[in-house]
Amino acid sequence: MKVCILKPLMWNTNDYISPSGFESSSGYSAEKGYGHEEWNNNPNRIWRGFKVFHTEAQARLFEYSKNGNLCILMIASHSRNQYALGIATNVYDNDDEEMQLISKELNFFDNYNQLWEQSTVRNCFNDDFEKFLEHWKEDCKWIRWKCPIENYKWFERPILLDAKKISGQNKLVSMHGNYQAVLPQTIMDIVYEQIKENSFVFDWLTTGEFDYDRVNNPPVIQTNAELRKKYNRKVTNATAINSYSYWVEGRRNIEPLHAKLQAKFVKYLSDNGIEFEENSNFIDVQYRKDGRICFCELKPTENIKTKYAIRIAVGQLLEYQYFNDKEANLEIVLSTRPTIDDVNFVNSLKIKLTYFDDELETFITK
Repeated sequence: MKVCILKPLMWNTNDYISPSGFESSSGYSAEKGYGHEEWNNNPNRIWRGFKVFHTEAQARLFEYSKNGNLCILMIASHSRNQYALGIATNVYDNDDEEMQLISKELNFFDNYNQLWEQSTVRNCFNDDFEKFLEHWKEDCKWIRWKCPIENYKWFERPILLDAKKISGQNKLVSMHGNYQAVLPQTIMDIVYEQIKENSFVFDWLTTGEFDYDRVNNPPVIQTNAELRKKYNRKVTNATAINSYSYWVEGRRNIEPLHAKLQAKFVKYLSDNGIEFEENSNFIDVQYRKDGRICFCELKPTENIKTKYAIRIAVGQLLEYQYFNDKEANLEIVLSTRPTIDDVNFVNSLKIKLTYFDDELETFITK
């Protein structure tokens, strides 16, 4: 089931494109002088078809973000008012390995100069640049969430919130480490004018089942059909569009596990001095070795038997070879260990089979 939450951020006066040096009264941002969310509206924070962004989190939210069943409406407090800043739907969490991959590919470490310009940061580190840099080498990797680009919307201007109308209380959640679950209809009432042209966000909020047990004292719940009728919109089934894009059109970057596997594989190639090209002519990865081009089809297999992934990959690779280069070598790359039968079958077709070995933490080719 899905859940919608309000999630507080620290205030920022640079429209969340870069740190602004705004002083916080508590939490990580008060302790370090900045927050990782201060880049949430930065247009360069795109990783393999996903918008990456940050808020503090609680373990309970990972129950939903594991399968993209989380919606985050980002809010912030300023001058005794609270504002909605942006929304993300179809949100997935980044595990430690993904955070490292994202940080390296997007060069997060290079943002140290933006932080050191802020007096709040220098004060927190007692003007000790080396101490700050040692801290930033690790903390620059901290980026909690991702969602498909189409499911992320930063508002043109902050939306003033009426806490009494939303929750019946005088104030909404404000501590950065907490969150407040709300109904999808509450989110829609707040953001519709900002997202009415975005079918992906609208569809996510008006399809599927929601976990209403997380919401305190909910009012009368409006159904998906009632919400669409209220806003005079028809659902366009963005989920089906994503599935079609993944399986038929070759847009692999909209599938989180595929994005992670491909990032790990190209890093492996790069670490071994092999030049590569990604996502050209629907081919996930291609590289040249011993004078011959190799076409690679990558298949995440955490949630599917390896034989089924191989069955699909074989057809794709043969098609790539026929239409692009009949002399090309072929390689299937999996995220889990295949069976001996899988290896024998693939090798009988003169195709290489590569998989990621969790124990050795590297790729093995059979």
